Amino acid sequence: MPQTILTITGSDGTGACGWEVDIRLIGELGGHAASAITSITVQNTLGIQQFHDLPAETVRQQVEAIINDQQPQVVKI
Repeated sequence: MPQTILTITGSDGTGACGWEVDIRLIGELGGHAASAITSITVQNTLGIQQFHDLPAETVRQQVEAIINDQQPQVVKI
């Protein structure tokens, strides 16, 4: 049974970093990925134009929901 790994990070619409890459890598390593999103960016390969942080309470609620359900063995921040 694969280990559940919770990644707590932002989103990168270009797919170059953030939860998009974490989920792909966790899957390639044989793990089960879960995520809590901290921020959303407006960006392209030329750079970040804007970013929007999610409220801390929302991030906390995401983390608690995953922990209460899937009990991740590893947390990546």
